[in-house]
Amino acid sequence: MASQLTPPPPPTPTTITCLGDDLLHEIFLRPPALPSLVRAAFACRAFRRAVRSSLAFRRSFRTLHALPLLTLFLERNFEVAPAFPCTWRRRPRPRRRRFI
Repeated sequence: MASQLTPPPPPTPTTITCLGDDLLHEIFLRPPALPSLVRAAFACRAFRRAVRSSLAFRRSFRTLHALPLLTLFLERNFEVAPAFPCTWRRRPRPRRRRFI
């Protein structure tokens, strides 16, 4: 007679804490900014260990998420002018001449 096929064993449940450090590094490169990475790393000890342990991971995160550039412009008299002018400091308006 035909031999009976045994069903495959049920898959073992996988939790996020069972993931390897390499896979965690790939996941933690996805957050948009450093505060998001810090919040994710403080979720559990395994995540914190994965982020802290690898210097290469921190380097790659810094290269993918560079800090915003702070710019200052110099005027002709070498005074620093902010990139975005202050709204509360208004220069006096020049008087309009009336033509009659």
